Amino acid sequence: MSDTIRSFIAIELNKTLQEGLHQIQRHLQTCHPDVKWVEPTNIHLTLKFLGDVPLLTIQTIVEQLPSWVTGICPFQIALNMVGAFPRIKQPRVIWAGVPESHAQPIGQLADAIEKGVQILGFEKERKAFIAHVTIGRVRSEKNIKALAEMLAQCEIPHIPSQTVRSVSLFRSTLTPQGPIYEMLSKVML
Repeated sequence: MSDTIRSFIAIELNKTLQEGLHQIQRHLQTCHPDVKWVEPTNIHLTLKFLGDVPLLTIQTIVEQLPSWVTGICPFQIALNMVGAFPRIKQPRVIWAGVPESHAQPIGQLADAIEKGVQILGFEKERKAFIAHVTIGRVRSEKNIKALAEMLAQCEIPHIPSQTVRSVSLFRSTLTPQGPIYEMLSKVML
């Protein structure tokens, strides 16, 4: 048995948002790109990817996470755009993003968690936090131009927003069929 756990801290999305994103995935699949789509039940908004973490550190994170998010109140999250990293014309990661009006509380939450894990010895992220939800990862160039064109024109249908009331620490177990996520701890805001 490993003495580390691959883990991350994230906002869970409700079934309504997950299903809305699944509809977008199905739409993008019509151009038959070579994309590994994220299973709808696995779609979440990562606040901090931790990587392989020693078991003792996991326990410390579980104990300290409530203090990191103290003072952050529940807030609304909505998704209003689809994009790709590094850019739409060269998609590698396909994502759904949040409107500017919803980005501030998510950024505040991510910043609080970033500061908390730095105290435990985790390195500061090199890139600025961008609130997004990964919905697919491009595996090859197959039909990439058609995918890029669809992404440039893709609009998110109206999906009701959700109230974010908690953050969760997850274990991520990689398997040939895709990752399996297991919640280790949930903290209410």
